[in-house]
Amino acid sequence: RRRIGREIHDRLTTALGDTADRPAILTLELAYIGAMLSAGMGHFDFATLPRLLTDVATAVLGEDR
Repeated sequence: RRRIGREIHDRLTTALGDTADRPAILTLELAYIGAMLSAGMGHFDFATLPRLLTDVATAVLGEDR
């Protein structure tokens, strides 16, 4: 679990670069983990997650990102 969490964190920080602040990264980490958990429990279809997470990222980071 720690390795997976670290990998998620590393990928987000790499993708966002130096411009993302810690609260934004943490919010996106929690959104990703929650989305995967929800899909795994059957609340969402895995195929809808990219669109949903794009909406979350846009809300957190703004349209310019």
